[in-house]
Amino acid sequence: MTDIPAFVNNRRLDVMAANPLAEALYAPLFADPTRPANHARFAFLNPRAHDFWIDWDRIADDTVAVLRTEAGRDPYDKTLADLVGELCTRSDAFRTRWASHNVRLHRTGLKHYQHPVVGALHLNFESMELAADAGVTVTMLSAQAGSPADDNLRLLSSWAATPSTGRRPHRSGAELMNPTYEFRDQVALVTGAASGIGLATATAFAESGAAVVLADFNEQALRAATDKLTAAGHRVTGVTCDVSDEGQTAAMVARAVGEYGRLDMAFNNAGVQAPPSDAADELAENFDRVTAINLRGVWASMKHELHHMRDQGSGAIVNCSSLGGLVGMPSRAAYHAAKHGVIGLTKSAALEYASCGIRINAVCPGVILTGMSADMMETQADAMTEILKDQPTGRIGRADEVAAAVLWLCSPAASFVIAVALPFDGGFTAH
Repeated sequence: MTDIPAFVNNRRLDVMAANPLAEALYAPLFADPTRPANHARFAFLNPRAHDFWIDWDRIADDTVAVLRTEAGRDPYDKTLADLVGELCTRSDAFRTRWASHNVRLHRTGLKHYQHPVVGALHLNFESMELAADAGVTVTMLSAQAGSPADDNLRLLSSWAATPSTGRRPHRSGAELMNPTYEFRDQVALVTGAASGIGLATATAFAESGAAVVLADFNEQALRAATDKLTAAGHRVTGVTCDVSDEGQTAAMVARAVGEYGRLDMAFNNAGVQAPPSDAADELAENFDRVTAINLRGVWASMKHELHHMRDQGSGAIVNCSSLGGLVGMPSRAAYHAAKHGVIGLTKSAALEYASCGIRINAVCPGVILTGMSADMMETQADAMTEILKDQPTGRIGRADEVAAAVLWLCSPAASFVIAVALPFDGGFTAH
């Protein structure tokens, strides 16, 4: 059973076994090194649970119902008593529910997740007790064929696939492997920061102590991103900006410097896809749009960032190119032209400003799990299949992995790295 998430737990809600797709789905739960992983501890003691389960209240009610049913069946189970005591002591929400004596159980229905990598998942579930092993329950989850949840589940399956190493997804994540950086008293600017790679990078900068200016044209998504980071105690500012408009871009940079007094790091990430087209049939408006954002937007952002960094005599800029800046692909001429241009822009400016104490580099992400790649999977399935067919790692990359590369390029650890276009493609371009 590998094509749907499935896991086995006992009546105390300890996870006894899980297939790779279930481990990927429940990555936030498995990220806690405490073993065995326990659904109740995660639900009531881990703040991430409220974001992970869209219908957290129902999940919380069911969790207490399972534990209370087990307590009635075996009131002398010391391990269960210790678990309940811990939860009652540390969680008001658990204590209130435990006192209500609710024992309703849901063995089938829908579970609603907000996964940190693939987004919303609305999955059907069925739980069954194993006849041969009393007290052990297997739960299976599935999505309706052709639904957005089915697409996201397939993306999750790609993320979970690490056949060359056999690593569990939660063991390969940034939480356990990334170095930490000290960016306190520094200021970072990220464009395209309301979602995907941009949001992951803005979050990583904030968690490393930097004050962060998030810029995006999507005002609603930008507000949600900045509100969440602010609530977590980070210093952030949101600026609505269309980077294809140089006036807005200049105002964005001026706002960052005006708000925090300096600008130390910038990740020029804003970009859009272009609809696939035969080169002979490419519409001028499509070409103009993708180059205005993906190339001119990077040029304008970098231009005005350099104004301030030149005056302060230091800074690090990372421009977001793409796998499409390193290779060609049929029906993608406009997009690839813009991304190739970003690399040329990066190398030329890097040589010009290296003697000024300013380092400029580029990252070239391959297929990364973001809303943009999900759209590609839906609208350009053949192109995605072709890319993944030659993917040495057997999986798609994650936004937090790209963020880790950007932070490294901005850190003193990369002080001798200049004018590099760093492939971030799982080995794709090595063919």
